[in-house]
Amino acid sequence: MTRWQRILRRTGLDQVSPVIRKTVVGVIGITVVLLGLVLIFLPGPGLLVIVIGLGILATEFVWARRLITRGREVAKKVGRSMKGTVKQ
Repeated sequence: MTRWQRILRRTGLDQVSPVIRKTVVGVIGITVVLLGLVLIFLPGPGLLVIVIGLGILATEFVWARRLITRGREVAKKVGRSMKGTVKQ
């Protein structure tokens, strides 16, 4: 059983209709992502909030999981390329 399934079971949300659960998760996740986009231009941790919002969306939507996976791959590539440019 995944962590998300355990959380759903403990809170009783596993008994809620999947359509309602996806809608609620979608609204909350998109709201957090939009807040992160606003925080990019205002003082605040915009990228971190966007990642958290995508994490919320990834609990119910496959496209968000793929986006997070792709983001991890890109971050690893950038990290490897930055290691080569740093002088020690």
